[in-house]
Amino acid sequence: MKKMKDEMRERLIQEAPEGTPSDFIHVPLDDEFGIMAENLGRKGKFVNGVGVFTHTDTSSCISSMASSSELTDMRSQIKLLSDGFLKLQQKNEQLRARLDFVMMMKICSQKSRHFFAASWEKTNNSIEPDGDISEGENTYPELEEHDLEKESCPYCVFCG
Repeated sequence: MKKMKDEMRERLIQEAPEGTPSDFIHVPLDDEFGIMAENLGRKGKFVNGVGVFTHTDTSSCISSMASSSELTDMRSQIKLLSDGFLKLQQKNEQLRARLDFVMMMKICSQKSRHFFAASWEKTNNSIEPDGDISEGENTYPELEEHDLEKESCPYCVFCG
């Protein structure tokens, strides 16, 4: 590490403009970090001090990177969670579709009840004593209150 730093410093001295004292030329910290990373690698090592007084300790530092078995465990947990999420998403879509169907059936049921009630009243009330069905202007007044065209569904004959 020291040798690489000295080589880099010598190269910087050669590239410096003439008349620059060599005491003023230093290896930039970014380059020193690059040298340390190259020599030490990234796992299980750290450096105390930067510059002139560097000290390398490779025995007492525990790596912060996960081992391959931990990575495998994490990947399997991520896969399990994502599969569970997809299943829950599908179940949610099914439940929403079922809820929509139930709501439409309720609407259809209400409309059909109003329709049957109105038509039952019509047939019971509009028979004249001679047995003929009257042809009044407002033969289904109860149905005029309920707009059967507002909400329609494809599930019944009353809505659509």
